[in-house]
Order: sequence, then structure tokens, then C-alpha cells
Amino acid sequence: MKDGVLIFDEVKVISRIMWNSRSQTLIGLSMTHEQMASIGDIFQTIDDESVLRTSHILQFLWRDLTSNFDIIGPYFTSASTIDSKFTLACVLETIRLFQLHGLSTSLLVCDGASTNLSLIKASHGTSGVYPILKGERDPYAVEPCMMNPFNPPNLIFWVICPTHQVMC
Repeated sequence: MKDGVLIFDEVKVISRIMWNSRSQTLIGLSMTHEQMASIGDIFQTIDDESVLRTSHILQFLWRDLTSNFDIIGPYFTSASTIDSKFTLACVLETIRLFQLHGLSTSLLVCDGASTNLSLIKASHGTSGVYPILKGERDPYAVEPCMMNPFNPPNLIFWVICPTHQVMC
């Protein structure tokens, strides 16, 4: 069984913007569906107004720890902002799918967005601010890990991507 890192990130979908490979420019934003007749298959109109368009995508990448082997995907879509419950469901489903195919997950890497921080805390039994504990344990010790529900007793450790933590 291969052991790897599962990386995920939420992206906001920006509609009506296209890359023109012929002129090497971005086009869109002010163009209508009729103006984009040559690429009309990309902007199909939705007849049923009750169907909501995707506004956010949660994307995953699984990277092998011992080689250059990567798997891109799966992608989960949402019509609204992604919350920690939706993210947890997607993370667990992705871990399960990779485990079924012999790809174990040892690390979860994400940015430090508030929904991800809530997810990390909830996955190891904490919510809100971290408590200060009295006793022999280090009062500031944080153990961001959880039992792999599809490969017990192995643990999955959380890592916040440092490049997402840099503020300019």
C-alpha cells in the first residue's frame, strides 16, 4: 500500500472568464452568451431556475510520500460558501476512495482558513479556542491528528500550508 499526503483547497469560481489560446489573453466578464457563440458549449444556459450554479469548488491532490506519483482530484462543487461540515464530508469520502484503491493517507494539508481550522479542531475533539490544561501535560500542546477511520490504528496528521499563512 502506498502512503501519501492529501492536499485540499477551496477555490471560488469566477464565471464568464476564458483564456483565448490564440491571442494569449483573458477574455470575458463583460461578454454575453451570444458574443461567445464559438464557445457556447461552455456557457450553457440552465432552464430550471431552481438549479443553483457552482460558486465554490473543493479540490484535492493526493501525493505519494516515496515517489513523484500524484493524483489530481476529486473535485466537489457547492452553490454557496463551503463550511467545515461539507469539507469534513468531502475529506472523509476522498480518504475512503483512495484507501479503497490502496492509497493510504498519513497527512492532510490545507490552508489556515477559518473553516479549515474549525475542521482541524473538530477532528481531534476540540472546538473554539484551545484550552489551557492544568497538570503535568504541556498546557499549550496541540496534537492535530485523528484516527484514520478507514485504516485504523494509523493516524492522519494535519499540516497547515505555510505559504497560505504569509500576510503581505
